[in-house]
Amino acid sequence: MKGVVSMCYAVSAMAKARTLTSGEKARIAEKIMDIGNLVFAALVVGQVLSNRIDLLAAVTGMMAFGVSYFIAYYIMQRG
Repeated sequence: MKGVVSMCYAVSAMAKARTLTSGEKARIAEKIMDIGNLVFAALVVGQVLSNRIDLLAAVTGMMAFGVSYFIAYYIMQRG
């Protein structure tokens, strides 16, 4: 019986869900781009400052940067 009750709560919560406004989507996209910038700085720029080069970390940082900007662009286009 508990499972049915919790499922009813989940369905009612989904029914009450609202869509995000364009301002909220823009704010989320901005925060995703901030995360990409931080990852890029940590994995790519950090290597230059420490005089150690790890190619895998650099490529991972650049890919994370690109993916985060792509996701943010996608969110903003849908908004």
